[in-house]
Amino acid sequence: FMATIGGGQLNVASGLAATVAGGSVNLANSSYATVAGGSGNIAVYEAAVGGGSENTATGFVSTVSGGFANAASGYYSMVAGGNGNIAGGNASFAAGQYAQTTHANTFIWGDGSQDPFTGANADNGFNVLASGGVFLYDGANGVHVDGLGNNSGTLDYGLKFGGALSSGEGVASK
Repeated sequence: FMATIGGGQLNVASGLAATVAGGSVNLANSSYATVAGGSGNIAVYEAAVGGGSENTATGFVSTVSGGFANAASGYYSMVAGGNGNIAGGNASFAAGQYAQTTHANTFIWGDGSQDPFTGANADNGFNVLASGGVFLYDGANGVHVDGLGNNSGTLDYGLKFGGALSSGEGVASK
């Protein structure tokens, strides 16, 4: 039941079964908190930080996989990596760059073109900032949201309908 420090320098593990595996200046500061490595990372309340630098997992059972300056502060929240992301709502997920939410059960992806990108002001949302366009595929066909104006007058960058997207029906603009 003791805390464990596997190596590194200036690491602190305090609390029942808290662990810092390595790196430097990391802190696992409560029961079952884990920091795997990196530098300047903090995990509390049964949370985990996988690595990177200056990441914090302060929500109960929250996770930051890595990256730089990310924070998972909502209960059961997760930041997959990237830079400057915040998963502040309970059961929220943030990834990319500067994607930040305080809303529960919300997915947010930011491409870094806005600092911060906060998405819709609502719980239970799916928010994506992709300044290069949004493309959803089923393996061969897809739906494209053409924010860059690449449409040539065909349905190639439009919303297509029908079986396997081959019925010829759709909506697009030039």
